[in-house]
Amino acid sequence: KYRTLNLGIFILGTAYALNMAGTILVPLFNQTLCGWSATLSGLIMMPGSLLIAILSPLSGRLMDRFGAKRNCLFGMVCMIIGNLTFALFPTTCPIALVVISYAIRCTGMAFLMTPSTALAVQELPLVEKPHGMAILNSFRQMSGSLFSTIFVVIATIVSGAESLALNGMHVAFYTMTALAIAGTFIALMIPDHVSSK
Repeated sequence: KYRTLNLGIFILGTAYALNMAGTILVPLFNQTLCGWSATLSGLIMMPGSLLIAILSPLSGRLMDRFGAKRNCLFGMVCMIIGNLTFALFPTTCPIALVVISYAIRCTGMAFLMTPSTALAVQELPLVEKPHGMAILNSFRQMSGSLFSTIFVVIATIVSGAESLALNGMHVAFYTMTALAIAGTFIALMIPDHVSSK
């Protein structure tokens, strides 16, 4: 019955779905399609992971100042850009472009996690906050697990072969881009005045 709880749940669920799918599909792209080693694939993804750690506190401070809506919109736009670039990459793309695109995705995640979590529970009465957090944590885990499986299945079906093909990977990332666009419309529904204070 709390609008901000519902909005926060759906935004965080979308963010986790995109994040979990990315942590599976990007290494597959790096290693299976581009032929890079597992070590190099991990190094390619490391700057993005560091960005999440660095930018998450910043996104919290920006939410205090500007509210959740701007943060979530910025995060979803980053997710759209990051996923769309992977949907266009050939197997011969430079490593630097993959690093930058994954870092953009992770920047989006950093600007979605903290604001959407705070948004979800901040208007709940104190006695209901633990229940709200339980719902939020359960939903994001289920969303991440379910949609990451769906995106991998999409990539596998479209590939239509024993091994993953580039066209299957592209369709999976196009589908993730569409989900991020849907998340943007959900973020637009956040009231302008809502912040973590």
